[in-house]
Parts: sequence; C-alpha cells; structure tokens
Amino acid sequence: MRLPEPEHPAWLQVISGETIHPYESLATKIILGRLNLKFRQDSSPEATRQYIQELRGYFAMNLRLPKVQADLARIFDEGAAQ
Repeated sequence: MRLPEPEHPAWLQVISGETIHPYESLATKIILGRLNLKFRQDSSPEATRQYIQELRGYFAMNLRLPKVQADLARIFDEGAAQ
C-alpha cells in the first residue's frame, strides 16, 4: 500500500480521535495515543501538520511490517470501526 499524502483527511481523523480502529500493532496504538493527547493540548494548524508528519514517518519507517500494513489499511480503506 502506498502512503497517502499528508492532506488526506484520514490522518487528521485518527490523530484527533474522530475515528478509532482496532489496531494490530502495539506501536501504532502507542503513537496514536500520544499524538491524540498532543492534539487535545494543541490543535493549531502548525502543530497538527507536525503530528501528521510524525505519524506518516512512523508508517514509512515500519511499512514492511505486516501489522503496521494492516493498521494503515484500516485507517485508509475502512470507515470508522467504533
């Protein structure tokens, strides 16, 4: 799966907690929990761009891992799970 561009609305939806998915990777759960907390503290456009870049970087570095691939697919291929 290709990594979607930062402008894709799903990035913001998962960082803000608007959508929640049953992630397979513990690392995905941890980074999203941390980014969600940071977003609640500072949701300015500049900070939000940084959060999205950090999350994209995580997925880019770990895209070879099957659980991370599954998590990325959940974010961009499915609607909100819960």
